[in-house]
Amino acid sequence: MAGGLEYLDKVKELLEKVKTTQGKNIEEAGRVMAEAIAKGGIIYFCGSGHARMIALEGVGRAGGFIPADAIPEGPEQEEGVGREIMKKFNFPPHSVIVVISNSGRNPFTIDVALQAKEMGLTVIAITNLNHSRSVKSRHSSGKRLFEVADIVIDNCGELGDAIMKVEGTDVPAGATSGVIGAAIVQAMVVEAANRLGQMGIEPPLYLSANIDGGPEHNKRIEALYKEKLEKARGENK
Repeated sequence: MAGGLEYLDKVKELLEKVKTTQGKNIEEAGRVMAEAIAKGGIIYFCGSGHARMIALEGVGRAGGFIPADAIPEGPEQEEGVGREIMKKFNFPPHSVIVVISNSGRNPFTIDVALQAKEMGLTVIAITNLNHSRSVKSRHSSGKRLFEVADIVIDNCGELGDAIMKVEGTDVPAGATSGVIGAAIVQAMVVEAANRLGQMGIEPPLYLSANIDGGPEHNKRIEALYKEKLEKARGENK
């Protein structure tokens, strides 16, 4: 049986596994994101259920991109809603979407990914391949998220997400998709930002509003993207 500190050891092991097995895919995702921003695109993030928290790692926070937005959440198992939500956006050319689903089997995120590809976006998936390959899709296409995406990053988790045996129950505790997914998102952002700098482009990143000069910096960069983000959301047609 294991306690909280053992869970942290397991997370450390999983992060190292992600680094060694998914590093090239993370670098490729960062390259695609950097090129998208350099060409005037926006980076979108989407997840429903608990994956929504991972999606929000990429939007509106210190160290994250200002030309980034979150797709509204929909019911995970209801087919068609994801497509309708996507159709409300006017995505700029060269935009990228990061779709997060641990199981990769539910209709909402699969619909989002399918519609995104039809609309010309590059789709990056963060998913649990061990879990996803062991279950059937709940989407009418029969596809799982990893079978739709252009770039797939495995969070290297276990079937069912939780990993630690604890006293008093046979049900495991300690899910890993959240902490590992958040780390993957941040790794992609860092990779993309660094590549933009290498291109001679100032990475359009948020500075913490709680650092002196942060609000002024953010206001300056936000002004460059405000109209584009609003137009993409259909707010200033």
